[in-house]
Amino acid sequence: MENMGKRRLNPGLNARVIILSALLCLLPAFNIQAMAFPPSADREQDLHLLEKRLEQARRSQSRAVIGTLLNNLGNAHAVEGNYDRAAGFFEEGLEICGGGSGTPEDRELAFLTPAIRINLAMVRYRNNDTDGTIQIIMRAGEEIEKLPDSAETARLLISLAVTAREIDNPPLESLSFLRGVVWHALKRAEGIGKTGSSSRLLSLALGYLGQLYEGEGRYSEALTLSRRALFHAQEGGDSDILYLWQWQLGRIFIKLNRYDAALTAYRDAVSTLTRVRRVLVEGRMRREAFFSSRIRPVYAGLARLLLRDGASGADETGKHERLIEARDTMEMLKNYELEDFFCDECVTASRSGMVKLDRAYPGTAILNPLLIEDSLVLLLTLPSGMIKVHVPLEEGGKLLSLSVKRFRERLQDPSGNRYLYYSKRLYRLLIAPIEEELRNRRVKTLIICPDSVFCMIPFAALHDGKQFLVEKYGIGVIPGMTLMKPAPFPLKNANVLLAGLSRTTGDKNVLPFVSRELNEIKGIIGGRIIRDRGFTLENLTGAFKQTDYAVVHMATHGFFGGKPGQTALQTYDGRLTMDRLNRLLSVGRFRKRPVELLSLSACQTALGDERAALGLGGIALKAGVRSAVATLWSVSDRAATTVMTEFYRSLSRENVSKAEALQSAQKKILLNGEFRHPAYWAPFLLIGNWM
Repeated sequence: MENMGKRRLNPGLNARVIILSALLCLLPAFNIQAMAFPPSADREQDLHLLEKRLEQARRSQSRAVIGTLLNNLGNAHAVEGNYDRAAGFFEEGLEICGGGSGTPEDRELAFLTPAIRINLAMVRYRNNDTDGTIQIIMRAGEEIEKLPDSAETARLLISLAVTAREIDNPPLESLSFLRGVVWHALKRAEGIGKTGSSSRLLSLALGYLGQLYEGEGRYSEALTLSRRALFHAQEGGDSDILYLWQWQLGRIFIKLNRYDAALTAYRDAVSTLTRVRRVLVEGRMRREAFFSSRIRPVYAGLARLLLRDGASGADETGKHERLIEARDTMEMLKNYELEDFFCDECVTASRSGMVKLDRAYPGTAILNPLLIEDSLVLLLTLPSGMIKVHVPLEEGGKLLSLSVKRFRERLQDPSGNRYLYYSKRLYRLLIAPIEEELRNRRVKTLIICPDSVFCMIPFAALHDGKQFLVEKYGIGVIPGMTLMKPAPFPLKNANVLLAGLSRTTGDKNVLPFVSRELNEIKGIIGGRIIRDRGFTLENLTGAFKQTDYAVVHMATHGFFGGKPGQTALQTYDGRLTMDRLNRLLSVGRFRKRPVELLSLSACQTALGDERAALGLGGIALKAGVRSAVATLWSVSDRAATTVMTEFYRSLSRENVSKAEALQSAQKKILLNGEFRHPAYWAPFLLIGNWM
């Protein structure tokens, strides 16, 4: 990259090569112009390089080179979600490319102009300018119509069709126009593809035509086109679009009630997607939306087929194998979501001591609540094996998701009991159907392996009308069924680091009870205290280098946002990001001794943000610790001190597990008149090893 930055831009560089290169990078599996900028570990450096090259290009006065670089800059900003900035570069690119006089360069620009215009249409649509988007699509279609048949033209046609199909709920008067754009563009692209120029282009044209007919309920035609698209993707070795057509076949087979064929197609799609998903998401505009709309439904669709009542293979062995496969499929999806959130494949990579929980430990049950479209399935793993419970949803999946979010919102308000309606309702759906099994198995500890929206709520606060769930069971949370092997932890004689910040350098956001919290915990379990002015990144680094800590407790402001960069703890001299915390804690891992318990007091997770909750749930995995205690939202400083000191007091007793210790702390504060509202005690989660 450095050499490219130093190399002089050749004004005579063949513009057609540059334009072709720009078009090629606009061609991922779905939205052709979405992966418009290659992935990089240093986006700022890439932007700087592009801007530097643009300055050089302006001196060369090559409109093709300038236009291509403006397009690339627009794409780079679009990937980051800076749509207004991106639109500015695209619009300048269109100005540069227009107004030709029939020169050879103008003929080259004829391909670049509609490419830029399609990118502009997409960012306008992301900015909710539907009418403007349709006008831009119309103009781009007119420009492409004038181009001769070629592979470049086919790419533009497919990009135009995909962009037009992206528009949800267009004005009624525009429906037939947009469908006409899609159909005409794909049919012409199919014709070009049949000339043998590219099996990939032919596959894309046929596949998207099949998708168009699928949406119109023309399943027989959609099936034929999808099979042809699949053949050409296989012929060209294009796995990044192969999974798309396998998934599409699965959906069509379901509509035709051909469930065995659908199951085969979905299994093929998952197998293919597992190989290529990293390539698909890197550098993509709206990466999170792409993951939720183009990756999650494939895995969830397979799981739903496997869990379907009345599925074939009705013998007990076959049923159990399907349950295992469904659970493992969703487990795979959770791992990928964590990797995608942290942008780190190592988060879920195999490590020594990792085990898969195919059966629960005595006295323990593991609950996987799965909300797949409009179906709620409870998978309950017991010491004897796993059972499945289908829960009817009269209101559908979207309304259940809304109930979960409302529960979380109202639970955080300590001034009233409006949360109780949703608390009881969710109890009836998530706990009541399995409650008899829990009683019969004498379960004392209930471990939740939450999926999607369920990551945002504390199950401890679910209410049966008489009691909270935490009054019946010790409760833990695990991000997946594979984790460091659960094992009892003898707290006695463990090395303990107690760190905290009672005030910042500007004396704002004061946490007056932090000093008391640290002192009381030290009085219970011992340890070294680093606080206030001593709570710096340098001092923390030195502490971890000197001692192999088993318990790390941090009482400071922290925030879990929708992106890893938004997740950090406050120190006296700055921010301790999750990456930096991971590096600190990894010192112990190099000594083959992972930190047993990481406690984060006074943190909060972004309200209503599933991705932020995903980051909180994955903190134990990311930090490489056996267990973590953290909060879904920031609570009263004094209430947090009460919960945490009681937690450690209970944990210091013999034969008390972490889940039981947290349960004891939450039940104690529940009996406290001042803090009995679940807003004060419910947000504390035990993540990872519960023993």
